Amino acid sequence: MQVDTTPVIKAFADTGCCSQSVFRAGIELDGLESDIALKATGGLCGGMEMGYVCGALTGAICAIGVLAEEDRAEIIADIAHWFEETYGKQYGSINCIDISHEDDAIRERICPGIVEETYKKMVEVLAEHGYEYD
Repeated sequence: MQVDTTPVIKAFADTGCCSQSVFRAGIELDGLESDIALKATGGLCGGMEMGYVCGALTGAICAIGVLAEEDRAEIIADIAHWFEETYGKQYGSINCIDISHEDDAIRERICPGIVEETYKKMVEVLAEHGYEYD
């Protein structure tokens, strides 16, 4: 499946916040936007500003909650398992602090790719569950 990642790349360039970027690009798939929701997901940046669970994943989970209310638990489980298998194994954890080591140079190098790939996987998993977006 070919996923256009331009919206999430632009959102990340605009905000610099992993969770807001994935969430914003995600809800825009359905033509939605919400300043309040964007502000709320801003609190998830950088692992809830504390180095906890990566904001790309939590932003995707928030978007899934909006886009797939009926079967969100299964979809969230799918993307969480993928994230654990992909990044948890690569970095030893899905926590921001373990991925970035609180190093801005590392964040600048790896976070855009994690944000982009997480968005892409979110769209793919949604499609696998019958949620199709143009």
